[in-house]
Amino acid sequence: MATTVSLVDLINATKTGDQNATSVIKALDLVKERLLYGENLENEEFSEFFTYILEFQRDPHFEVRRWVVVFSIEAGRKRPHLLPQIYNTLQALFGDENPLVVKAVIHTNTSLYRYSLQHLASVKNWTDEHEMLWLVMSEIKDLVLDQLCPTFTHNNEGVRNHVLAYMTSLVVSYTKDSLVLSLPTKDEEIFSLSLIPFAHAKLKVVELMAEGNEVLERLVAEVKGYEKKIQNKTKQNKAKQNKETC
Repeated sequence: MATTVSLVDLINATKTGDQNATSVIKALDLVKERLLYGENLENEEFSEFFTYILEFQRDPHFEVRRWVVVFSIEAGRKRPHLLPQIYNTLQALFGDENPLVVKAVIHTNTSLYRYSLQHLASVKNWTDEHEMLWLVMSEIKDLVLDQLCPTFTHNNEGVRNHVLAYMTSLVVSYTKDSLVLSLPTKDEEIFSLSLIPFAHAKLKVVELMAEGNEVLERLVAEVKGYEKKIQNKTKQNKAKQNKETC
């Protein structure tokens, strides 16, 4: 009970005092530390506090909205039952007006997607909740990939790089190569189709492997197209410099 009371006090502190981005994030950090790393709460009670924090996805300060994105992945790893709610939040913030928030969403989803696949691969009794999670995972994955359809259209280079990194991660995750499992990374960052049981109720290895190949083809085409674009731009700049010299 002491932890619950302390959490309430900390949450109340996010509503008072100076409401600039730095002050709000400082108050939220205290809540996060107690909520994620303090005494364990029951899932229902944890969800109540978590839902309150997610309301800050509408905060006027982009720094706070970006904080919510990073917090979400930490919470998802602690409480997998929150993953559908987390993906819904990421999906909403994917349309944020600030590219720094969008980059955070894509970057966060890169590792969260791997973790979620690992979680779903271990599920033996597929429920409606798991179906909902898989659906929203697929939806936000498509949102990210659509940024490169048919060619990259986002005007922020940082966002573009995050999309390419996300695609690379998908290709690695959608392989059955046992070498992936021997990489020196944290357990939650490792995923290979080899981890999916052949008779899994929902995740079909053959289908995911085919999708991985499609993503790889798009990735290669995008990189080649971008390299060609840079080469053409370089030639244009040289031609312009030569013309000015003459």
